[in-house]
Amino acid sequence: MKKISLILVSLLMVGNLVMAQNRGNGRMNPRETAQEMTDRMVKAYSLNDEQKTQLQTVNQQFLEDAQKRFEAVRGQAGNNPSGERPRMTPEQREKMQQEMKDSREAYNAQIQKILTEEQYKSFLKDEQERQANRRR
Repeated sequence: MKKISLILVSLLMVGNLVMAQNRGNGRMNPRETAQEMTDRMVKAYSLNDEQKTQLQTVNQQFLEDAQKRFEAVRGQAGNNPSGERPRMTPEQREKMQQEMKDSREAYNAQIQKILTEEQYKSFLKDEQERQANRRR
């Protein structure tokens, strides 16, 4: 009985290890993420095919830009022998936050051009709810 239990536990541990290896770093590339965002928005706001195509392009560009900013910050860690993320000065943090805010505003402006007025109002409402949930 002990041998069977030990074998089962071992198999479960190996299975978890294999599954963890297959996940990679847990991040999708910007194209896959943009596709999921677009699909979610198509369903949520009843978008037509033209809107979907435009939205896919905007979402992908927005996510690629965000990834570049993220990699730039992470790239600074490469200069650090310990590999730890470097501490940002308050000025650097403020600059980065402003860049993210500007990027989000540009994204929202592009979204507003694609969506109808009613769809855009619904989009803004959902965005506010997501922000409120993130703050919690």
